[in-house]
Amino acid sequence: MTDSASTTVSSCEDCELNWWSVLLWGVFTVIMLLIIIVGNTAVTWITLRFLRMQSFTNLLLANMCFAQLPLAVFFSPFRFVYSLNSDLYFGKSYCRFSNFVANMSVAVTAITLSIISVERFLAIVWSINTRMPKKITLLMIISFWVAGFAIGVPSAVNFSTIIHKDNGTTRTGYVLTWVDGDPSNSSLDHTYNVAMLHMAYVVPICIMAVCCSSIAIKLWFSRSSGQPTQREIDIMHYKKKEFIMLVSMMMVFATFTLPYHLLNIYTGYDPAKQNSAHAKHLNLTVNWLVGFPAVVNPMLNLWMNSRYSSLPKTKLTAVLKALVTTT
Repeated sequence: MTDSASTTVSSCEDCELNWWSVLLWGVFTVIMLLIIIVGNTAVTWITLRFLRMQSFTNLLLANMCFAQLPLAVFFSPFRFVYSLNSDLYFGKSYCRFSNFVANMSVAVTAITLSIISVERFLAIVWSINTRMPKKITLLMIISFWVAGFAIGVPSAVNFSTIIHKDNGTTRTGYVLTWVDGDPSNSSLDHTYNVAMLHMAYVVPICIMAVCCSSIAIKLWFSRSSGQPTQREIDIMHYKKKEFIMLVSMMMVFATFTLPYHLLNIYTGYDPAKQNSAHAKHLNLTVNWLVGFPAVVNPMLNLWMNSRYSSLPKTKLTAVLKALVTTT
């Protein structure tokens, strides 16, 4: 692997974005990042702060929210600035780190969400008691991060800079340079991006789809013998509400994370066109889409998760005010 590569990209008069495009994308990105930081920090802090919130499912949900914070804090601002200017203002080390964080965060989120669906499947369909000691839960969460770390490492190890000229201005970009060449010629780059797509998207989505379809059949189409008591009706309502929350998270993840993986694969085929205005809009759009699940998930948690919604509103208000003030 070479430490840096050099190439020249022909100047393009239409590569720069209009000022109003930059302003709109800036407003959208700032609003998204603020909501992500406040919402996911709130869910994580509430779960760790209140003992009654620390069920197995809620700890996994808190881990998912926590995993989405590095994406917002370390990757999205960098990707936003880089997509606008096609220049590494943050330095090579930070760019290497941010790309690693992005892949790790997406992978940990996917793994956590799929395990939550498996846990709900075991608890609802097979009526298995899924309560676990907190030490076991902690070990599971650590294993998620180890897997995410392993998935993200290649994007950091094979990071390389690339020099290009745009409208007479020399700028520094980045690519993943593998032992068999740059992305346009590397089979390893294609293999990594496809493997990333399957490990952090296809396989988790298949697990979630199988589990959720089985849960839906159990909740809506199975019939219990005799007349259900009021307590059984309340429990069924509780399970349906949390199932709808889980499906909503799954659908948002499946819809808005896919463009991130597809763009990584496409960039490997055609890296030369990543400096055009259309490519910048595409990168900014994907950057916004991949962060959207982190916007929606904490809202779904606080609204539809009965443990969160049952907290005294004074406590929730105090937590959110403190987070907004700190942010």
